[in-house]
Amino acid sequence: MSALLAFSSIVHAQSAVSVRVEQETKQSEPAGAKDHFTKTQKRTLKVFLTNSSKEETTVKIKYVYFGHAASSHEVGPVDQGEKEATIKPSDTQEVDTPTSTQTYVEEHYPAKSKIKVPASGNKLTGYGVQIFVGDKLMTQSYEPPSMKDLMDKAPAAGAAVPPGKNAATPPAKK
Repeated sequence: MSALLAFSSIVHAQSAVSVRVEQETKQSEPAGAKDHFTKTQKRTLKVFLTNSSKEETTVKIKYVYFGHAASSHEVGPVDQGEKEATIKPSDTQEVDTPTSTQTYVEEHYPAKSKIKVPASGNKLTGYGVQIFVGDKLMTQSYEPPSMKDLMDKAPAAGAAVPPGKNAATPPAKK
């Protein structure tokens, strides 16, 4: 089963650059899964940048995908990165982020067994996008809006997330 969801969030700042973010989410059971308890989520962000100035502008896009361990509800970063884009004057440019793929197993009892299989892996719950010109934050977008507080605490893109510093855990190995 695959579901496609598209959400849009717009945030305007008092700058020459504005941002609109759409997310594309797909959820499915992995090919070859032996049960209906293993799920895979894929999320891609489409970042639309509009430059309302009369000069070309180069921006840095910082994005963070947020999620939580399947066994808890404490949200933390699960994927993140940075991209650069140059926007022509009075133009809009689309920049796609890499897809974040998270797999999780729901807590369940296998058929004919009394031994519970615990939940494992990560579930995606939201995102944060910040747009910088140089070191100055120009505009930002979050879904849900509560991700803004977590975005400020997220480690720098490319930095390893220290164990225990975020709620999400890597999927269980089989």
